[in-house]
Amino acid sequence: MTDLTNTSWKFNTTVSSISFGGGTIEITLKIGLTYYFGISWSSGTLRYGSTNVYTSGAWLDESYRDVEIIGGTDATNIKAIDWLFANAELQGTLDGTMTSPNGVKIKTAGRAFDKDIVITPTLQSKTVEYSGGEKTVTADNGYVGLSSVTVEPVNYGYTVHNGVITIINTPS
Repeated sequence: MTDLTNTSWKFNTTVSSISFGGGTIEITLKIGLTYYFGISWSSGTLRYGSTNVYTSGAWLDESYRDVEIIGGTDATNIKAIDWLFANAELQGTLDGTMTSPNGVKIKTAGRAFDKDIVITPTLQSKTVEYSGGEKTVTADNGYVGLSSVTVEPVNYGYTVHNGVITIINTPS
């Protein structure tokens, strides 16, 4: 994640100090209908704007734990992002479309996790015999899709018996 804008978070029960930027993160938070400008840490107290929200290892009100980040100059600051991932849980889901059979890499190394997250689909290769008309080919259980489908041709043979020609359908 490289931008905190328009994300929702739930802070952990305990939070650590902000050890960069003079102890202040310049972002805009929204809790319900209230906006706060900046998160700061001083002498064991976390503040949203000028409001104390966490002190002596405890939240002053549980509602302060659920925040929406609207934006701000530090919304793309990697240190701010790392601090947030260490002290809160991203809410909701990350949506995306996987268009490559090779999968997708989510670049999280050095941020939320030690390594990047790699998601690779389990694809199946299938061979089917043409039998005329339309046929739907789907992946078996345990596979998320098809990597390839081979359609075998049908060879027509024939026999002649007593002057009668019989067409024989034989797969190759």
